[in-house]
Amino acid sequence: ERDFRLAVRMGEPRVALVESVRAPCRAEGRVDQPGSPPLAVRAQVRLEPSPNELPILELGEEAQALPAEIRRELLNPGTARSWSGPHGHPLRHCRVVLESVAVTPSRPWATSWLLGALQDGIGRAAEQQPELLEPMVRVAVEVPEAFLAPILGDLQQRHATVLEVEAVGDQRRVLARAALSRLMAYSTAVRSLSQGQAAFDVQPDGLAAASSGPGA
Repeated sequence: ERDFRLAVRMGEPRVALVESVRAPCRAEGRVDQPGSPPLAVRAQVRLEPSPNELPILELGEEAQALPAEIRRELLNPGTARSWSGPHGHPLRHCRVVLESVAVTPSRPWATSWLLGALQDGIGRAAEQQPELLEPMVRVAVEVPEAFLAPILGDLQQRHATVLEVEAVGDQRRVLARAALSRLMAYSTAVRSLSQGQAAFDVQPDGLAAASSGPGA
């Protein structure tokens, strides 16, 4: 504020969530364009859970009949990265099948309209079996035995899963898995609980169902 004369409000840190589906689901996406006559683009979409992080688009038998230039644009990896779920978070771990496309009346139309219908279908289908995912981390804490109990108690309050506690010389090494969102201000907590004598390390450990929100 002093340098730029701007009043900046700092909110609480937030963790980026992603959306997926818990089970196969299907819906019709729609885009209506005004004109004379109006144009209706319909895309029949099926979603399925996938182990791959980025969504994968496949074309069903009927969609394979689309012109080659449209198929190339649909199958461009950058297209799938832009998809989002019904709540606005990026779509991940999802297989997307474009089963069929219908355009009425039959007249020239833009690929962007089909992309719009495809995103609409993805959102409508994902609403049927929504799953909100949040990033998980593995936490390794090295702490003197005298401070082990408060460190374990704090991890329990943060709903962490303690995987292992082992002796490393005169220290105790705690391995745990927790949601990243539960570890806000963890550095301050560890320092306070151990009187500054503990050290910890955090590493990414995939995604899991969010503790609150759709599908949780």
